[in-house]
Amino acid sequence: MTFLMDTENILTREAAETRSNLVSNASYTLELTLKEHTAEYRGHCIVAFDYLHGGIDPLKLDFITKEIHAVTLNGMATEEYLKGEFAIYLDEDHLT
Repeated sequence: MTFLMDTENILTREAAETRSNLVSNASYTLELTLKEHTAEYRGHCIVAFDYLHGGIDPLKLDFITKEIHAVTLNGMATEEYLKGEFAIYLDEDHLT
């Protein structure tokens, strides 16, 4: 997967409208383990959504974290994503 990743944490109105036309029924489940007196945390995040093909490639999911240990896409473990500083990018060909 090759493309230009965002270098700033900015969501333009145009990008938001485009993504809104492609993604619907979004839901989030977060499980976080926070440690006292530290900014570090561990967690598990599930993002579920319906996706209309034929749009932007890749699909940008806003997500800020230092590390990602595993990604499951369409029920299967995958490495078919790119992690930027402010988002995860998913290739449209891997979305169902």
